[in-house]
Amino acid sequence: MFYLLPITQTVALKQEFKAQNIIVFQSAKLDLTPSTGPGIDNTAVNIISAVNNILLHVSIRRAENAIVLNSRTSNGPWGPEERVPLMSFVSSPPPTPSTASLPSTRLNVNSNAFVPPGRAKITLRRPYGQPVKLENLTKTNTTATTALPPQGSLHLKGLFVNGLNTTITVYDHGDRFQVLIDYNTVHYYVKRIQENGTAVSYTINANQVSPFSDTLAVTTYDSFASIIPNGA
Repeated sequence: MFYLLPITQTVALKQEFKAQNIIVFQSAKLDLTPSTGPGIDNTAVNIISAVNNILLHVSIRRAENAIVLNSRTSNGPWGPEERVPLMSFVSSPPPTPSTASLPSTRLNVNSNAFVPPGRAKITLRRPYGQPVKLENLTKTNTTATTALPPQGSLHLKGLFVNGLNTTITVYDHGDRFQVLIDYNTVHYYVKRIQENGTAVSYTINANQVSPFSDTLAVTTYDSFASIIPNGA
């Protein structure tokens, strides 16, 4: 079944979300730049039971570089957080060392534009704002060379990869939830509250900007067989 879920709203499900069911939250945009408003940069989708217990809370914390999963009863506190890195370093083949000719200016790696002379340090910024400095930078007359590690070179890889068609999927296994980002499994969350879901919500902290579109498309399926007929 298909639903539209506007930001800050709760939508009732026509059928209970229970074991073997799948729910997909889909956004028309993705912006992983941390929100600069006051408070915690926290946007979440939630699966809620008939008595308003939050069975699964999937929170995107860009400033903390984390996806946080949790549960709570309607009148109780949050439980311990289970976190998955939003962006992480992964190994890649060693790149070819690069040399840039700098006659009177230097190359700004971020923008591929030249900046005024006198600044010999090159700084990169990760998608969530933290700087990465190239320490092994030497300058000889008119040439700057970055010494790259011979092996084990690292680059940032994010969980969200589809951009304009990004998804959060939850598969109910009965005893645990399988959480997928863009259809790649990122976590298995053992259920803390044994109830079926009857509603979903899309929440955001005050004065924050969501990484997703203002309205999410939500689709529920009875099982994998509903998505892939005959197990094809």
